[in-house]
Amino acid sequence: MYRFVFLPLFVFFAAFVFNGVYADVFELKTGEIIDGKITKETKTGVTVKLRNTTGSREFPKSQIKSERKEVVPEEQLYSTKEDQYFLKAKKIDTKDANAQLELAEWCRKNATDENGLLEMAMVHFRIAERLDPEVVKKERKDLSKAEEKAAEKIFFEAEKEFKQDEYIKSERLILSAISMYPNSKSADNAEKLLVKIWGRRLATKVLQAKDGLPEVAINQDEIAQITAWLAKGDLQERYFMKCLDKAMDFEERAKQVSRGDAQGYYILAIECYKLLLISGDPKLESLAHSKFPVLMKEVFKDTPVPSSYRNYMYMSDYLGKLEDAGLVEKISGKYFKTGEDLYKKARKSKQPEKAAKANSAYLCFSITNNFSKDEDLKQKALNGMIESQRIARALK
Repeated sequence: MYRFVFLPLFVFFAAFVFNGVYADVFELKTGEIIDGKITKETKTGVTVKLRNTTGSREFPKSQIKSERKEVVPEEQLYSTKEDQYFLKAKKIDTKDANAQLELAEWCRKNATDENGLLEMAMVHFRIAERLDPEVVKKERKDLSKAEEKAAEKIFFEAEKEFKQDEYIKSERLILSAISMYPNSKSADNAEKLLVKIWGRRLATKVLQAKDGLPEVAINQDEIAQITAWLAKGDLQERYFMKCLDKAMDFEERAKQVSRGDAQGYYILAIECYKLLLISGDPKLESLAHSKFPVLMKEVFKDTPVPSSYRNYMYMSDYLGKLEDAGLVEKISGKYFKTGEDLYKKARKSKQPEKAAKANSAYLCFSITNNFSKDEDLKQKALNGMIESQRIARALK
């Protein structure tokens, strides 16, 4: 949930053990041959890690025409860098500092953003350091550089999400950088960014939080995963209280920051309160319903420009739920004027501002076109959408 990009590596390979060099070969009823290694099997389906590739295939058992075992060279079945790492790791002398350091260096040289080997390089480096501090002195500098580079990448993503008002996403990336690369400069920068999001007191609270609960969900997929994971009882109750606490914290931050920065916090407060609607607790549900109209009006107080498509979706959802038709029409008119202003600025701007302003103008016109009851204004907004999109497409 934090950006543990390395978790899939462990989860995947925990599914099977390197006990031999037998490939599982399936012929499907369609005539297709699937050649690899079974990593998961249920009563109805099979998942196979494909031979000579990083990919996997999942298919129902009802599709299988025949299956057999086939002896293959180990290098063919486990051909990726991740595979090679686990083959090396299973053979290593765990008490040999030089062997640990040699594997750490191999991981560092073969690491990419996706395969998780940099994390394993640090694991083996630290093991070697515990076994023999003297043997690791020469390698520390190179590994520190690689660690700093990885931390910088995560921080860059966190900063990008923050600028798009995606505060929960940014927080998760921040905590990932801090937990995985605590000694890096980017970890210090990440803490400073967390203070920007929460303020000093609340940032400290976030850093110290270790409650063993899932993080607050921010999209439907995460909500579905969390509700399926949480069992009825104390754990579920604690999770929804965490959601309430987060919602209240976001409300508090919205009131502390400048008006221009407040919108993102109000949006996330609403999203946290919305989670309470699935809590099954009448008091929490009632509280959430009472908060929605108040916070939605705060979101639209200054006609905020959608900084991302996600924010546009939030605003569209909220406008659709506002029961004050006069207010909705007033907001729609303001978005048309904002769209016009952004469109004019886009035409005069240079890259990358030109594309950003054209896209924001398109989203503003879209809000007007979707929610205004004034047919003339809706048509003008539609024309604005077309022209803004024309500029955006011409830039590609």
